[in-house]
Amino acid sequence: MSISNQSGLDILREVDDEGQENSFLRKTTRKIQQFFKSDPGYQSRKAEYNSPAKATGDVNINVTSQDWLSKLDRNLSIENLTGKSLGIVVVSGRNKGLIKNPFLGGLVDIVMRRQDKLYLKSVEQVSSEYSPMQEQVYEFKVDMPLVQKRLGAFLKKNRVDGLSLSMHFSTGNYSLPVLIRHVLLYDYYTDDMKDSLWRAMIIYVSRQVTSNKYTKFHLWCVQKRIGNIRMYLVRPGDVYSFQGQTSWAAICNKSYMCNIQLEQSPEVSVKSSLPKYSNEPIFQSKTISQEEVGWLLFMLSIGNHARAFPIQNYLANTVMETVLPVELRCPFLSRSVDCEIFQKNTKRRVMEKWRQEFKKDLNVCEELEFKNVKKSGYMQPLFDLTMPLGCFDSLETKEMFYLRHNIAGFQADLTPYPMRI
Repeated sequence: MSISNQSGLDILREVDDEGQENSFLRKTTRKIQQFFKSDPGYQSRKAEYNSPAKATGDVNINVTSQDWLSKLDRNLSIENLTGKSLGIVVVSGRNKGLIKNPFLGGLVDIVMRRQDKLYLKSVEQVSSEYSPMQEQVYEFKVDMPLVQKRLGAFLKKNRVDGLSLSMHFSTGNYSLPVLIRHVLLYDYYTDDMKDSLWRAMIIYVSRQVTSNKYTKFHLWCVQKRIGNIRMYLVRPGDVYSFQGQTSWAAICNKSYMCNIQLEQSPEVSVKSSLPKYSNEPIFQSKTISQEEVGWLLFMLSIGNHARAFPIQNYLANTVMETVLPVELRCPFLSRSVDCEIFQKNTKRRVMEKWRQEFKKDLNVCEELEFKNVKKSGYMQPLFDLTMPLGCFDSLETKEMFYLRHNIAGFQADLTPYPMRI
């Protein structure tokens, strides 16, 4: 064997031995990494895919302070815009009047579109006056096909876990933090997972109907899947419109405020989207308030701008402060581990970490299912999984439910159905 051939064999042996620290392959890899890292733009390009939020300071995102808000702009009339009456009755004269901005101090977010890009500005304020203590501007930027393909492959590989979590969503065995996390990932999931999340949201809203935080009209809207799914986590009573500016809306309470630029004005929504639903029987019942119509127009008008609304900021500063902490790494996600799936090159160990987090959510749901089984005292047949726990899956009243199942002794109220698994 010649000397040159012997040298070539030595190199091949070194390439094959990847376990050696000074192997030819490892040396070459380190050199390539050092070359790319020496590029000043490497870190910025790498960070671009760390999460949907790309921090930027080059865009001016400001909105005039709104001291007065309204539930529905007084100049916006369904009858005037459509040329016909929908039979809507105004329940309270307060709905058309101006309301003092309830925000007293805390976190303020602004969602705005500039040059076909969505931006979110987060500001810490000590009062409703514009006195920012700390602020940050993010651009919402996602390689949608990449993330959808990645999560599709994940659910295909982990089909059993995916189906199990979907079943728990569909039957009401979930905690609110688990629901919030996966609702924020809704746009990147497969159609089957999206369908289960809508079923979970129907359960969530129906439970809120029984506690008088939502109405039957809101339940009808979520059943029709109107608008962006995450906006159903916002209490309808916290949604306002700007005074004299129908292209802007506000979501606010005493400790949180978000000013959102709508994707299309309510006037456009009335003419383009509302006619699809105006012939529904619920619109002829004459029980819908003007405030509910205003909320519907908000849901139809916000469009894809809802993707940039940080729902976890709203919840963390209102009812979920002790349950859902705000993670500063990305304002569009609820957990840091979710940022990893947005990287351009996701390593196998990263998806394994995400799988473990997915498994934790599944374990939480299974524990809730076990507790509900013990509480109810009996198992629901496998073929009868259409009725979620403690809620209405349709506009069927409790009386109708008892009559359909031939159960005597019903009461005329809106308490939940008997728990069944």
